Amino acid sequence: MYKLSEDTSNDISLETPFSEATANRITFVNHWNNTHQPTLRQMASQRAGLPRVAPCYGSDVLLCNVSNEEMIQHINKTTTLKAKPGGIPSYSNLAFALLGNELAPSGTTFAQWVQQNILNPLNLTSTGFGLDVNTEANAATGYAGENLAVGNYHLGWNMPCGGMSSSVEDLNTLSQAIMNGTGSGLFQVQGTAEELMAPVYLNPSGKTMFGTPWEMYFHSDTGYLVRRKGGNVPGYTALVAFVPELKVSLSVLWSGQTDEFGASRLAFDHLLNPINDMLKDLAAKEEPLQPENPSSFVGTFSSSNLTKDGSVLASAEIFIYENKLLLKVGLLGLGIYLRVPEWVDSSSVVVGGSTMLQMWVSRTISTCFSLEMQAFIDSFVVFDKTLSTFSIPGLVPGYFWERTA
Repeated sequence: MYKLSEDTSNDISLETPFSEATANRITFVNHWNNTHQPTLRQMASQRAGLPRVAPCYGSDVLLCNVSNEEMIQHINKTTTLKAKPGGIPSYSNLAFALLGNELAPSGTTFAQWVQQNILNPLNLTSTGFGLDVNTEANAATGYAGENLAVGNYHLGWNMPCGGMSSSVEDLNTLSQAIMNGTGSGLFQVQGTAEELMAPVYLNPSGKTMFGTPWEMYFHSDTGYLVRRKGGNVPGYTALVAFVPELKVSLSVLWSGQTDEFGASRLAFDHLLNPINDMLKDLAAKEEPLQPENPSSFVGTFSSSNLTKDGSVLASAEIFIYENKLLLKVGLLGLGIYLRVPEWVDSSSVVVGGSTMLQMWVSRTISTCFSLEMQAFIDSFVVFDKTLSTFSIPGLVPGYFWERTA
């Protein structure tokens, strides 16, 4: 869905009503406002108001052995929204199956489109659909209960909800690709991955959130927002979870039924606490450097890429106090240590000089800054005294999302 929204030729956005995004023009009875149909984003984030299961009449609810044409007829005749679109989340396998079966471009199927546009580019060779000879040979035996083996089966029309086989390695590769955004080749538009990982609904407890499609929670000790998705079919349980800020991902597959979300919390307690402690130690050891000729930096500096319509949005006054360079931003006379950048160009020559400074913002004083600075704590800001455009190999001037040691 997100990859299709990047394609400007099909005129689909996440806010497009589902009824307008598909060739079958499926509509649901909405007793609150019959002209209001759920959007693609609402379908994928449990907020469409749809029933939990598909109307697989004459067939098992899970092993939904009906054609897409039959399903569309059933839905158009009988399906009524149980809640207002965009309201309180209500889990719906029907919504996910509809997205998979209906969004595939004409002339292809959900499985074919995913294979071509996601699995092949990411080299997910252990992931696929259907029950061919190779899948049967490599699949783990599923168990319902302690000793009752469950044979392999096909989910029929419900296949997009959980009819895929995979490995933990492939699932981690997918998680890392999402977190790496355009750098992974999975997405073409900057910001798509961030939108995919963003929360859309805060539950009343204030501790858990819904996304598209993630079921998120705040890790109690470190405060990181863990994105996760669990799934259960007879005989099997799956979990994908990750923390984008740390590029840490976790995938687990079980042969049998288990509490996958409880396992997620247990695993991340062991992962996140020591990682967070390590980062705190690194931050405590940071020691900004002073230049040999501090007086040459005194004056007004501006952040060279924070401009709008020619107007400078961020500037700083540099002065000396007790033999150290300090910085003043706006009306805030806060002392911020400065360090002179040392960049090396392709000829191994150190470049830079008295017209450029890096500003180091410590987490301990970030709350005293303006909101623009506070959003980029533990980062560097590059200030250019001359306001001229400069180019240094490997450097993008401005804010950096990097912690330094």
